[in-house]
Amino acid sequence: MRETFHLVRAEALGERDWQSIARLRAACPGARSPFLDPGFARAVAQVRPDTHVGLARRDGALVAAWPLHLARDGWTRPAGAPFADWNGPLIAPGSTLTPARMIDALGLTGHTASNMTMRPGGPALHHETTRALITDLSAGAPAVLDALTRRRPRHFKKLRRLARKLEADTGPLTLSRAGPDSGVLDRLFEIKRNQLVRTGLHDVLSPAWVRALFESLHRPRCDDGFGAQLFVLEAGGEFVAAEFNLRSGPIMHGWLAGYDKRFSAYSPGHLLMLHLLPEIARQGILEYDAGTAEHSYKDYFANGERTGHAATLFAESRRTAFRPVHNTLHRLEHAGPGRISRLIGRARRRLDQICAAETSLGGRTRGTLLALRRLLPAG
Repeated sequence: MRETFHLVRAEALGERDWQSIARLRAACPGARSPFLDPGFARAVAQVRPDTHVGLARRDGALVAAWPLHLARDGWTRPAGAPFADWNGPLIAPGSTLTPARMIDALGLTGHTASNMTMRPGGPALHHETTRALITDLSAGAPAVLDALTRRRPRHFKKLRRLARKLEADTGPLTLSRAGPDSGVLDRLFEIKRNQLVRTGLHDVLSPAWVRALFESLHRPRCDDGFGAQLFVLEAGGEFVAAEFNLRSGPIMHGWLAGYDKRFSAYSPGHLLMLHLLPEIARQGILEYDAGTAEHSYKDYFANGERTGHAATLFAESRRTAFRPVHNTLHRLEHAGPGRISRLIGRARRRLDQICAAETSLGGRTRGTLLALRRLLPAG
């Protein structure tokens, strides 16, 4: 059997190519996330010209596809990073291909993976598992919420009390879908960007391509099962909280959420979830993916979890001048003194975010200098 590997610009792929990738995804049991839907890669390619797709064929048949951002030095990141909450190659069942082998076979320098659906399958300079929170809605929202309430009765009793208080103080609580002209996306971006500045993180929402991507996904699409939905929770007509979600078939991923700080005493994130789950279940959603478990409030609404993999892969056949530096930093992060280890780990994660979001040298330089000023005094 003959295997061939090609790295192709996403914009050069035709409709038949994308249909082949869609069929490959349908055959992969662990690839149901909206971020692995070809529709997401195509939307990203419209705003990021550095989007490529790595393709592997065996005797002419497509066995793997991997949407990537390609830098000039051959380094890659997931298409849509740092917003591709799930990523990695689509590999046909029964194939022995792995992410590490594909990076090598495609002639790439390496890859930074944030949350792959599979293990690297080869040498990785950095590899750690991630945890995502899942809500299985196949039993129906009433049964799921009833089970969650029995698990934490005091919490849900408090939530319902807060909901009644908010309605008494402000007005009836309503959840609705916000359209592209509603101004809700502007409000959500403003809230999240202020939060990033307040917490000292890099403003990953500032690059123009990010806003263009969200706006593109928010526009009405043909009914192919893929798209975005923006939900807004209001009290008496006033904005309380919102969440921008990505959908592919019966799977919905909670992507970007924020709330008005005026209502923080009412646990707005919790109230949003309490209203959101029944609504999306009515739409036929069978699984809600809350993303990585960094937002503890969503843990109250999860009844399952999924493991991902963050890793830094180097192509074994290509040695770069920076490889020894990376190896030294890796040893210090994982085996060095505690203070140095924590500082290097924080710096690595911060710089990964900057390099993924910023596409210009100026943007990366400014982001890096600002991050170093924030990290070093706190280290």
